[in-house]
Amino acid sequence: MTEMPYSTKSPEKRPAPKTIDALTRDRHTDPSGYQPDDDLVAAVNVALMLGRPLLVTGEPGTGKTELARSVAWQLGYPLFRFDTKSSSVARDLFYTYDSIGRFDAAYLRAARERKDGKPDTALPEIDDRDFIHNQALGQAILLANNKDALEGWLAKPDAYREWLPTDWSEEQKLPLRAVVLIDEIDKAPRDFPNDLLAEIEELRFTIPELGNTVRQATKDFQPVVVITSNSEKHLPDAFLRRCVYHHIAFPEDDSDGRERLKKIIHSRTGLAANDPLLADSVDFFVRVRGIANLGKKPATAEFIDWLAYLRRIGVQSRVSLVAKRNDIEVMASVGALCKSQDDVSPAREELLAWLNGK
Repeated sequence: MTEMPYSTKSPEKRPAPKTIDALTRDRHTDPSGYQPDDDLVAAVNVALMLGRPLLVTGEPGTGKTELARSVAWQLGYPLFRFDTKSSSVARDLFYTYDSIGRFDAAYLRAARERKDGKPDTALPEIDDRDFIHNQALGQAILLANNKDALEGWLAKPDAYREWLPTDWSEEQKLPLRAVVLIDEIDKAPRDFPNDLLAEIEELRFTIPELGNTVRQATKDFQPVVVITSNSEKHLPDAFLRRCVYHHIAFPEDDSDGRERLKKIIHSRTGLAANDPLLADSVDFFVRVRGIANLGKKPATAEFIDWLAYLRRIGVQSRVSLVAKRNDIEVMASVGALCKSQDDVSPAREELLAWLNGK
């Protein structure tokens, strides 16, 4: 199968998806405005070529989650997302089983038969497939099979249509390749990555509730898996061995880094590249990130929020911001950048110094 390569250039004619998830309604998270650098593009293409999951680390707010949307959009694949929780187990990534619903169905059927004293042929047989609810990676693996196989696996043959965006083209036939985002895997319990080793490597899973039946993606339509981590936990070496790794570094504090940051903000906000507010706000933002002993450095997401607020209150450049320097709303805006009192206080001092030309 010939792979469409991921690149720094967005497709010219493909519209941004409207219903992959609610977040894509905003330009902030519009995949057409995502700006990957050359190293990140190369890492994505290595993962595509090797058929390995891409594990992405980086500061919160540096665009790890948005990367998956960008890859799905550029390659023209649907996107499935799994948000990892502290209670997640490996099976949750593929499917959940409604054991209570299954018990209730069996109980009601038995009660009906006891009442009549004989088997009730009017009652439908209990189908265990009705109680299987496929999740992100499970859905992607199922879609990577032909229609006959998929319809045989599902209680409702056309249920898979509910997994796809409402604006998905009916011309897309099964099998279908998808992108799966496993977000913030380090939130999961310690055993979660180890329990996924064979499943991630072979893109298959077993369903004990259906007699240990196996579901596996066909080779040419294996899902593209993007895994994000905030590096809060060390992931097992056996899991890391199965991944292609890339760290999204924040742009350096130099001329090239500042120009890259301006380019990112321009693409995500629509603010003109030569807008005075863009240059001025980048200058202050870099100064805040340079504050010693800052508990959490603000990232791109916080910067965009802060910049959006400044525009809403009518700030057009540093000059107009200086005119508002005594306004409570200007000083309060630092809370969009820094998220603790220990960080807000020095950031406010830095803002005052910057506004006073120091």
